[in-house]
Amino acid sequence: MYQKQIRRLSEYEIPVALDLAWRVFSEYESPDYSDEGTEEFRRCLHDEEYLYGIDYIGAFYDQKLIGLIGIRTELEHICFFFVDGQYHRKGVGTKMFDYLLENYKGNIITVNSSPYGLGFYKKLGFVPTEEEKTINGIRFTPMIYRRKVKMKDFIAYCGLDCETCEAHIATVNNDNDLRIKVAKEWSELNSVEITPEMINCAGCRIEGMKTPFCDSLCPIRQCALSKDIETCGDCSEMSSCEKLEMITGNNEEALKRLKG
Repeated sequence: MYQKQIRRLSEYEIPVALDLAWRVFSEYESPDYSDEGTEEFRRCLHDEEYLYGIDYIGAFYDQKLIGLIGIRTELEHICFFFVDGQYHRKGVGTKMFDYLLENYKGNIITVNSSPYGLGFYKKLGFVPTEEEKTINGIRFTPMIYRRKVKMKDFIAYCGLDCETCEAHIATVNNDNDLRIKVAKEWSELNSVEITPEMINCAGCRIEGMKTPFCDSLCPIRQCALSKDIETCGDCSEMSSCEKLEMITGNNEEALKRLKG
């Protein structure tokens, strides 16, 4: 009896997965690329520096690898997504993506879709963030997937609304111009160097990327995490907290959310 399985790949299975990626790319995607683009993709498959840090998920049919996803979890970005042509339109890619969502806590996933894969990614729920680009012969459309999150989950520990934060807006829209603007403003405001690469944040209380300040420097977030509370509204010391007063003293809406 044939068995189907989806699981993480071991390091010993990665070479087989990359061979599968090359075969599928060569048959279905290479025709849309110039010779330069095809060579650039082949180079990436053999570039240890590029491949470092990628986690792999594989789909198996009777112990044969028939599909793979390669994702950089720290960047929340899919690098490889291929299914053996014999198993196209049989739900293999969708089931691998479902497995990824079940085992990956981030709420944002990005991908640079090839022309061939554009329709498939749209069916999964990805939406384009920019027009098609071509870099080193590789044609791609930047896309983003946003997991459905309850609105209250975007309320920070201090009561601020992360959905209105420009760092969060730049992240979900992959807006590099806005990242540059925020980095400049925050650098001047805090008298420290903040680079655009630091402006990535899914939300204070949501799994995923954080700005360096939100991740480890914000005293309110660190305090709430140490007390294992949902927000500062659950803390018995809220009314006397000097750290929180720095936020709520200038933002009545934040205080209302915490008292909510």
